[in-house]
Amino acid sequence: MLTKIVAVLLFMFASSVSATPLYYTFQGVVTGDGNNGFGSSGYNIGDVTEYTLLVDFDVNGEYSANGNTYYERDTDYFDYYFADYIAGDAISWSYNPYTELNKAFDNINENYSRLEFFVESWLNISFLDEQLSTLEVGDKGTFFDVWNDPDYMYITGDIELLSISPVYQATLKIAQISSPSTVLLMLIGLLSCSHFLKRKKKGR
Repeated sequence: MLTKIVAVLLFMFASSVSATPLYYTFQGVVTGDGNNGFGSSGYNIGDVTEYTLLVDFDVNGEYSANGNTYYERDTDYFDYYFADYIAGDAISWSYNPYTELNKAFDNINENYSRLEFFVESWLNISFLDEQLSTLEVGDKGTFFDVWNDPDYMYITGDIELLSISPVYQATLKIAQISSPSTVLLMLIGLLSCSHFLKRKKKGR
């Protein structure tokens, strides 16, 4: 019985450490445009944008074309993950020839990562010398947001990771309860009880 309890506690602890999916919130500062992107978007240099994205490291990235959904497969150079645009300042398309794209990836060989979406627009967020799975609050990268593909109108800028949070509240509660120190104290208590009961049986 004690072994089963310990196993459950260890599982809860492991779940809290690698809880996915996660919300990532980024804040960008516009630094440039292309093909009169400022004139048609309403943005100018120095304007602030914000994006909230979901990343699930347990699911492969996907894209849709011709009514079918295709899943990206990991290779020796790329690890693919599912990503989704949740909310933010992505500019609406004036023309959208693309199908849906929901993916993020780590380039293991060249050590860079990227989140890429065809949702409100073609939104691309990239980090050099960083892997998505190890991103931390405060890490900085770049972004571009394309919304008129024939003319390739876009804005570009610098971006910073503001926060990372679990998607499921239940996962958050487990993570709060199952901190390393809490789990350790519970294990010590269970082992002490087990030792006491064994000594009591021997004394009879």
